[in-house]
Amino acid sequence: PQYDGIESIAVAQRIAINLAELHSSAEPVQQNGITISNTGSGTISINSSSIKDAVQLELSGSFAGTLEITTHSGADLVLELHSVSITSHNAPAIVVNKAARTFISLHGTSTLSDGRLYGTNYSKTGSKTKATLYSNGALLISGSGSLTINEAYKHGIFAGDYIHIFDGTITVNNGGRTCIRSVNGFSMNGGTLTLNGTASH
Repeated sequence: PQYDGIESIAVAQRIAINLAELHSSAEPVQQNGITISNTGSGTISINSSSIKDAVQLELSGSFAGTLEITTHSGADLVLELHSVSITSHNAPAIVVNKAARTFISLHGTSTLSDGRLYGTNYSKTGSKTKATLYSNGALLISGSGSLTINEAYKHGIFAGDYIHIFDGTITVNNGGRTCIRSVNGFSMNGGTLTLNGTASH
């Protein structure tokens, strides 16, 4: 849909974050109403739940663990990936909670790799752990960069609403179950999408 273009979003707050600089020993940082913390258990938490309007996060750097983002319920999120590399341990690489729509803008070459294997710790999974890139709302992808997702657990990309690809080069290498899954539909009117499924599950 045209109204889902990233150019239609009025951003209330924007911050730049280098994931490699967020040390686990540091105290939580508050910037423009957004709280950033490294829990020390392999999770970087970014919380903007006090901001009712759209927030833009400009991410760069490398990190081993999970990036968990929580917005105000029903707010939009703009997530710029500037050559980001995240390799998770026993959880997703990126989790987005509460956002109605998550706009991912690709810049440079980004990679998300899931450290889990199919059939491992299934008894401990909840809905938000089912994919390497998870959003409980709609997921919209654009930009001139690329995103590669390496996954051998369950889903590469999962959206609790719909997925719309406008632009960008997206590759999903899946050895778990499915490369892409959404609850309410999938559309694509630009970009390049490559799906490599090697699983027999």
